[in-house]
This record gives sequence, C-alpha cells and structure tokens, in this order.
Amino acid sequence: MSITYKIGAVNDKLALAQAIARGYQMMLAEDGCAEITSPEGQVYFIYDFECDCPDKLYRSGVHEGQCKHEVWVSQMTPCSVCEHIMYLGEFHSSFGEVHRRFACRTCGHMRDFETVEQDRRMRKDLVVEVA
Repeated sequence: MSITYKIGAVNDKLALAQAIARGYQMMLAEDGCAEITSPEGQVYFIYDFECDCPDKLYRSGVHEGQCKHEVWVSQMTPCSVCEHIMYLGEFHSSFGEVHRRFACRTCGHMRDFETVEQDRRMRKDLVVEVA
C-alpha cells in the first residue's frame, strides 16, 4: 500500500490509533472483512477491503482509491495463534532499523508487514482466478 500514515499517531486521520481515540468501534471478522461503527452510530461493512460507505461508493475513495475505513482495516489482521486481533506497529532494532510488524496484544505473536501483504495479494489473486 503506498498510502502514507504515521502508525500510532492520534492526529493522523488514516492511522488506526486516531480512529480508536475518536470512538470508532471495529469488529474484525477475518482479514479484510470488518464492521466499523462510527461514534455517531453509523455502521459500515467492509468485505475483502471494499467498504460500503458513501466515500467509497460515490467518490471512489479519496485516499488513492480507498476510504479511511479500508485503510484502518488494512492496519489489522487476525492472530493465527489466539484468534484475537493483531495491530500494525513499528519496532526498532538495536541497529537503528525500523520494521513494521503486526503484533497481537493478547499472546504476543508477531508477523512482518511484508509477509501479511504478500498473503493478502496471493489471496486476492486466488479470488480473481476462481471468479
């Protein structure tokens, strides 16, 4: 994904941390599928990273073809170990390198961002082939 946002930034409207701080509630069904409830009670459904919100349906998403809900969901993935949610974060190595990883706050399991993105691309390619 080429969209830029600051991971964990409460002031960046594309960062998941900002959505949570503003009161959005998210239920992740599976990777790329979620139900998002706004602080006002509006519910949006996302299936395979495609949202049903007006921004996506009528304006084709204002963030490089995506809406903010899709960007938020891309920062979460189900944990394969404990089935809770893994959140995208930045981790700093002792060599000063910054790595993006999904981490589960429940069991501590981690997956590299690139691995999750590769899995998502392969799944999307399989769906296109079957259709």
